[in-house]
Amino acid sequence: ADTVSPELFARIRAEGARRGVGHHVHAAQTPAERDFMAERYGSGSIEFLERQDFLGNNTIVAHVLFASETEIEILAATDTPVVHCPVSVAKTGQFPLVRQLYNSGVRVGWGTDWVTMDPWDAMRTGILSSRLATGDIGFLNAHEALWRTTMGSAAILGWQDRIGSLEPGKDADIIAVDVDRPHLAPLHHPVPTLVYNASGRDVTDVWIRGVRIVDAGRLTAMPASRLVEAGQEVAERVWQRGGLLPVGVGAPARVGE
Repeated sequence: ADTVSPELFARIRAEGARRGVGHHVHAAQTPAERDFMAERYGSGSIEFLERQDFLGNNTIVAHVLFASETEIEILAATDTPVVHCPVSVAKTGQFPLVRQLYNSGVRVGWGTDWVTMDPWDAMRTGILSSRLATGDIGFLNAHEALWRTTMGSAAILGWQDRIGSLEPGKDADIIAVDVDRPHLAPLHHPVPTLVYNASGRDVTDVWIRGVRIVDAGRLTAMPASRLVEAGQEVAERVWQRGGLLPVGVGAPARVGE
């Protein structure tokens, strides 16, 4: 919200309507954004987006760490879905008003953002950080974390009829988890065990739309080593071009890394 002018928001909104697509925007995510919006527009980012007619069920808003209680009420009143990325925001040491957010009726799905691509990290951090923020050990649980990562996230995308659960007519997106491992024993209830104790390393097989892409831990299309090497090469080229980090083992990390 702090990098897009009202005029550009109007153009984006018009283009989205012309193409019949929705919008995605990050908002109320940093102290710098909060302070800029207050000085420039005299409001928070969510109030600003409402004035631009940019909220609603076809706009997905990410983060909302610094949204006020009034702004959370605006999100609920406009039926604007929110994506919460627990690991990403926890790394910054900031948390949204989680109790107000979840109790307001706002549709909240969970994502991974760029810090981790393991949904188990997101589920566990989502539970732990929310309990830390509220001081309530009963706030959120394994069942809700799993739901928000699957059906909850599908719903904010408007894809709840296609993905998010195993039902006839939906895309056959399935993973198999090997529960016969020491850290998953003893198995009392599958949901808490999966959420609190499992990880992506326990996934043995993956099907996407019914096509098996991981078979007994191995990618079917190509060796995983090829993907790792290609990803490292691309990243190093970006780092070098941007002058962001020295390339090589032992490169000094920046504050917050």
